[in-house]
Amino acid sequence: MEEPIVTTNLRVPGSLLDQVRVLAAEEGKSINTFIKEVVEERAAQKQLIGKKSMEESSSGGKLVGMRQIYKLALIKDKPMGPLSKEDQIIYGE
Repeated sequence: MEEPIVTTNLRVPGSLLDQVRVLAAEEGKSINTFIKEVVEERAAQKQLIGKKSMEESSSGGKLVGMRQIYKLALIKDKPMGPLSKEDQIIYGE
């Protein structure tokens, strides 16, 4: 049995959303799927490393968990790809 899906709002700067759109498009994913995968990756790292280890390791877990966010900074000037049908409905574009 599948876990029910919860809809939520996420507040981020417009420039970050633009970067997420580009990354998602480059991977052929919707924004929703891309963000869900990043959050799942971070949650899995927390479980594997443990909260205490994560806090103690200033360069280990935190940097590994920020890999996707770091990629955003590298592509901020790239044009955005097409939005998924879901994102077109949500953002009216």
